[in-house]
Amino acid sequence: MKKFNMKKILKCPLKCYQYAAYVLCGRFEDGEDKISEDGEYSYMYAHDVLKEPFPIGEKAISQDSLASYRYAKDVLQARFWLGEEAISGDHQLSLDYAIEVIKGPFPMGEQTISMFADTAYKYAEEVLKGPFALGEEAISSSGYYSVHYAKNVLKSRFELGEEAISGNAINSLQYALFVLNGPFTKGESAISVDGLCSKKYAIDVLKGPFIKGEYTLSCDSIYGYQYLSYIASNHPDHLPFLLRLQGFKNTIAKLAMEI
Repeated sequence: MKKFNMKKILKCPLKCYQYAAYVLCGRFEDGEDKISEDGEYSYMYAHDVLKEPFPIGEKAISQDSLASYRYAKDVLQARFWLGEEAISGDHQLSLDYAIEVIKGPFPMGEQTISMFADTAYKYAEEVLKGPFALGEEAISSSGYYSVHYAKNVLKSRFELGEEAISGNAINSLQYALFVLNGPFTKGESAISVDGLCSKKYAIDVLKGPFIKGEYTLSCDSIYGYQYLSYIASNHPDHLPFLLRLQGFKNTIAKLAMEI
């Protein structure tokens, strides 16, 4: 049987944890004071060895944001009040703590959560299930999250985020389709340089010609053809205007064989 240098083990939280977890496969009372000096190993000892709370290690755990979150979620399966200050300093852990542990708002962590578009949006949608005014500035810096905040949370325009939205074709199209239910003039420049978005914007939003996007469509054999088919069937008076664009000529010829 292997002999262990207990004096050496008892000087190190990691070695005490390892001795408990992998040698004793159970509680190591003589090493608990040393383990309790380290937040990470106190959590691991509670979770992996004791399978229950480790009160004398909670002070150290509370100084470590990740250990505090894990201790609350995996060991206590309830709020860990002592560790909430540490948790509140990390935006992702604050969000996860609100969702997974509190299952509701975490006011202490809202300032940190509000500083990042992704966590601010998710906090509004998944925790508050409504507007998160403190996080709207961060959300507005992201076109993607601005669209989803408007669509899924506000269920109406999000004017603060429209500048960011307008810089991307897909975001602009989705905003027009799912939020405004109509044209999004500010985003048309971005939409106009994307063939697919130009086609969908014309057909699903404008329900008519999208002049700004026609040059891009004239250079796209697939979406240009689909756009021409739609115009020919629904707005034939506009067809002569498309002939001004060289790129449409071959497509017009192809279309003429079908109509």
